[in-house]
Amino acid sequence: MDNKNTMRINKKPKIGIAILIGIVLFINSVFAFAVSSAYWQDNPLKIMPGETKEIKIVLQNMAGTENITLKGKISEGDDIAKIIDSNDIYEIPLGTKKEINIKVTIPEDYKVGENYTIKASFTTVTMGGGSFGFGSSIDKTIPILIVNSKGEFKKEIFGMAPAVFYSIIIILALLIVLIIIFLIIRRRKNNQKFKRR
Repeated sequence: MDNKNTMRINKKPKIGIAILIGIVLFINSVFAFAVSSAYWQDNPLKIMPGETKEIKIVLQNMAGTENITLKGKISEGDDIAKIIDSNDIYEIPLGTKKEINIKVTIPEDYKVGENYTIKASFTTVTMGGGSFGFGSSIDKTIPILIVNSKGEFKKEIFGMAPAVFYSIIIILALLIVLIIIFLIIRRRKNNQKFKRR
């Protein structure tokens, strides 16, 4: 009875150590590589309707302990963005960085002031026996803001900038008021002439 209890007690530390090692290895694999870009929430990629731009994001293997291989793809927004490198498998030696080229094309019918998002995902790849295995992954989100030729991003109304549209509305309203006042004055004068007769 005592031997069985001793064996159970001895197994618990081993299980705990194994779990701890697994957690450490997982954290190491997640943070072994990173991805960065020149765009974030407060600094989106500004692009016009019908325009195409090529942007770069950077994969880094600075904090790991070995070379890594990553597979890249556009996991969100693939209708307006695509990776244009010749291969979507990237070898990144320890202590190095690699630029990834992405082409973003905005359709003509996209409206100024609208916001979109593209997401590039990178997954670690292990190769063995002629096949691929996939491990941890990391995403990079790139916000997109549709602007006009002046770099302005206020939403247009009937194809006009809001300031122009509202100026026209105010002018039209003033003209209508003046016309109404003119008609009232003219009607009063006609009524006065009619009473005199």
